[in-house]
Amino acid sequence: MDWPVRDRLRLYTISHEAFRLGKGASSFREIYDELVRPARSGGWGIARKAAGPLWTSDRTFEVLSRDFPPFAWGGEVTLLNIMGSPAEAKLLPLLEKMRTFKPISTWPVMAVSKVLHPYNGELFPVYDNEVIKNKVLRCFRAEFKAFCRTSSPPYDAGHAPIFYRNYMRWGNSLLTSAHPRFMRVFAEWLGNQAAVDMQVFDAARLYATAFEFTIIGAYADLNGCNKHVPKSATRCAAGCAA
Repeated sequence: MDWPVRDRLRLYTISHEAFRLGKGASSFREIYDELVRPARSGGWGIARKAAGPLWTSDRTFEVLSRDFPPFAWGGEVTLLNIMGSPAEAKLLPLLEKMRTFKPISTWPVMAVSKVLHPYNGELFPVYDNEVIKNKVLRCFRAEFKAFCRTSSPPYDAGHAPIFYRNYMRWGNSLLTSAHPRFMRVFAEWLGNQAAVDMQVFDAARLYATAFEFTIIGAYADLNGCNKHVPKSATRCAAGCAA
């Protein structure tokens, strides 16, 4: 699979400058422009198939700065510990408030996840249709559906904030059952991929990034890209650092 690792880490650095170093909306606009730019032009394509204009860059920055500080990068809440916590219950109403970020007929899970991910790569995993929905979740459909049945409500379709919550919970379950060295190995691998300043964030806390890359990697393994073929995404996380 083609992961734009260096581009991803560059967005993390810009996010650090915008939200943690106080450079503000002007710095965030660089992230926003890249997210909105069509994928064929090197962007993330979050505006495609929208029924109207997205929130502006300034409004998006204002909402993140005003409503999401309890879920900011470097805070207490990460993908590793959010499941079942008081913070998890507080997150759902905030996700619902982002329904109008992108005008479509359903809750815009792809667009919202791609905005929240650079805001906090320790907590918010990327969800997209091309890779996660149409490849990864189709490949691990039984595993994901079985996991969703343990959640309340057992929502497994991407049309509501509760689905994204369940997707995050699945990530939490993979991470908490992973090999003890999993995040350290992931951080070492990540550091070898990019010529960016890794000191502005702790790569060993990039739990959402690690979850996303692991499930994509497990899909790639099952489709013959690598020699090791895991039986499930859970087994891949548990054994890939051994």
